[in-house]
Amino acid sequence: SCRPAFEDSASLVSKWNLTDVNFGKGCYALGLNVDERLVIARTLWIGVDGFFAENFATRIEKRVPEGNESLPTADRKVSTNFQPGDDVDTAASIGVNFGIVSAAYRSGLKRHFSDSYSGTLAGNYNALAKNSSSSQMYHQLKMTFSTTDAYKRKSFPIPLMISFGANQPLAAKNSSDETYYEVSLASFFSTPHAKATDVRTAGKKKKSRQKQS
Repeated sequence: SCRPAFEDSASLVSKWNLTDVNFGKGCYALGLNVDERLVIARTLWIGVDGFFAENFATRIEKRVPEGNESLPTADRKVSTNFQPGDDVDTAASIGVNFGIVSAAYRSGLKRHFSDSYSGTLAGNYNALAKNSSSSQMYHQLKMTFSTTDAYKRKSFPIPLMISFGANQPLAAKNSSDETYYEVSLASFFSTPHAKATDVRTAGKKKKSRQKQS
């Protein structure tokens, strides 16, 4: 990721992250996340982000209908080639930062493209992929209380982050209701290794100043 110093009135922050492998649908997936932000005067930021996941084909057992029946018989269960559709999520966001308190609003659209099935047994494979395409428009609101920067400046005794968030769908097709609220708390504790690193860094800075003098 690239995070330039906030020396100017506006800075562009870019993040390209390769996500981990996903096993949620019984297949492998490879994802790419892009996050672009324009930071203005260290207080206001406007951003756009996007996520794309390539889902790889696999084999799964399914009951393949002969026609349009909704409950195929057990003898129709065979191993099929399953090609899941790709996933896309794009959004725009805006946020403000007032020292230890920040707030952000995000609105986006995510979509899962249609799956496909094939196999050697004669049957209606299109019926297996019916309604597999889904889409959802949503918006999110998040507020965060963070003392990490204040702790580094030794103006707050404990480094911690507390955030409150809400997600609500605006419109959807073939998608579940993903309305939820979340509260998260994170704190950080120093380790002996971190303390030793700080001591060595301070020693190097002291030697550097002595050489310059």
